[in-house]
Amino acid sequence: MPTCKLTKRIIDTLPAPANRDEIWWDEDLKGFGLKITPAGRKVFLVQYRPAGDRRNPRKYTIGE
Repeated sequence: MPTCKLTKRIIDTLPAPANRDEIWWDEDLKGFGLKITPAGRKVFLVQYRPAGDRRNPRKYTIGE
């Protein structure tokens, strides 16, 4: 998965992927990312691990 410092300027220049969703992870804030859909929709998300379950990380959508 690609990583970069997610700033407003960078987010505005990120292209929409051709065929499936792409997640860009922030370099500084671990677990924080931006999902971009082929339609161009950009959604912020957080990846976390529920208490007691170390195997399966989950993603929580924060908003656009």
